[in-house]
Amino acid sequence: MNYKKSVVLFSLLIIGSMVKGQAANEKEVLAPQDQGAQQVPQQKAKQEVVDYGPGIDTIDVETGGNWLQKRVIWEDAQRKYEKIQDIEHTVLESRIALFEKRSESDKILNLFYTSIGFEQGELDEIIDTLLASIEKLHEGGPLTDKEKEIQAKLYEHKHEIEQLKADIKSMVDLDAALDGAVMQLVNQITLANDYVRQAWQKFKDIGQELDDRKAKEYYLQMDALSKNVEAISGYIQGALKEYFNSVTNKLNEYTTSIKAKLEILKKSDIDLKNQVAELEKAKHKEEPKKAPVKKTWLDTISVIWRYPLSLIMQLWGWITSLIWGVKK
Repeated sequence: MNYKKSVVLFSLLIIGSMVKGQAANEKEVLAPQDQGAQQVPQQKAKQEVVDYGPGIDTIDVETGGNWLQKRVIWEDAQRKYEKIQDIEHTVLESRIALFEKRSESDKILNLFYTSIGFEQGELDEIIDTLLASIEKLHEGGPLTDKEKEIQAKLYEHKHEIEQLKADIKSMVDLDAALDGAVMQLVNQITLANDYVRQAWQKFKDIGQELDDRKAKEYYLQMDALSKNVEAISGYIQGALKEYFNSVTNKLNEYTTSIKAKLEILKKSDIDLKNQVAELEKAKHKEEPKKAPVKKTWLDTISVIWRYPLSLIMQLWGWITSLIWGVKK
């Protein structure tokens, strides 16, 4: 008996909930209207099935396009910009390495000039002076015996001195070329930084753009900028780095060659540092003797009359002084 009562109560509860649900649905369909207004029966709007195609299409907005596709492009752009940053980091590391190479070349030259006892530029000036002295020997100008001796010895080693001058010029040119390469490096790094800045702006534009077609255009521009930065990185790590290494090696070769030529000249009793001083000393050591001047008869007469004439002039001066003195 209790079981039957339970079943009846449960059934009544179910029926009551169904009635309440139907009443609520009717309230939603039939909205309350103002009194006095003509009641117009309302109908349910027909539900249309819209085919959006792949992804989610924006409707009735100024910049249409596929938002999902745009999201994919933005994620690709994010990875692209991270790659650009990695390349930029590589470029900056390469810059440090090449600056160290330039510093190494400066150290090579400083040690070289210290080891040979010359200042930079001094050796080249001395060689020019000695070569000019050799040429003077063949011009047949007035020379002392010591000058002729020194210049004859220099002439015997004219070829070595000329080669020494050529090596010094090449070494100076290479040093200047390294300065030019450093400027080229700075210009390329500045250009790479500008490309990275432009790529960052395009990445921000993609993030603010709704149209996937416009976002795709920005992405392609980012890709071109990425290739430019990559090309600069390849140039710095490739051709430019090889050029720095080649010039530095050549500088080492020329410094070694110049030292060897200086040693050869020293063994031949030609000390370039003191050679110019010796030439100057030899030039003034023996002055050419002047030929005696032949006296004429007029010179002889002038000597005879010189003393009496001076006495007459003195006497005249004494007389005039007395006269002028009396007048005063």
